[in-house]
Amino acid sequence: MTDLSEGMLIATKDNLLGIEQIIDYSVMDIQNIEYDDSSFDCAIANQMLYHVQNRDLAISEVARILKSDGTFHATTNSIYNMKGFKDLVSNFESRLGYVSFSVANEFGLENGEKQLSKHFNSIEKVIYEDYLHITEAKPLVDYVLSLEGHINIHDIMTKSRMKDFYRYLEDIILREGSIDISKTSGMFIAKNPNKLL
Repeated sequence: MTDLSEGMLIATKDNLLGIEQIIDYSVMDIQNIEYDDSSFDCAIANQMLYHVQNRDLAISEVARILKSDGTFHATTNSIYNMKGFKDLVSNFESRLGYVSFSVANEFGLENGEKQLSKHFNSIEKVIYEDYLHITEAKPLVDYVLSLEGHINIHDIMTKSRMKDFYRYLEDIILREGSIDISKTSGMFIAKNPNKLL
């Protein structure tokens, strides 16, 4: 189990205390994996490749440490993931940059296969369709606030504006009964790592 963040590893270790397996936890950068060539049968990158600065290097490192019959599972989102919520936010406050923000622009269901294909000769894409059925405003407000650092939240959403946003969502829920937001995520299953590069 590796992560660039020691805090994430500590939290994961705490969550897996009841698992009776030997798990090695290491702080590591996927762009510089500290394992020998052809060491693993499987590698998993769960919703994180879009954060990596040099994805080509990271993917080549994964291909390097996998055995020739190894498999790489990489999960990510579609650029259309949570589109309904982006529209909801934009209709309330068009100055928020949330509509244009999407980690999937970096590595998503629409462009991930091309990035993986340089280092893997077989790639399968599995789509997971899902949706959120929301009957309370607070979780949506909390989600928007959690995007600090990605969009210009605090420049625009003052305390009074957040109260307005809360009432805006509550009014929709009262009128419609709920807010339903489609989600689209999925996984690439990459096999046959290219060891020639």
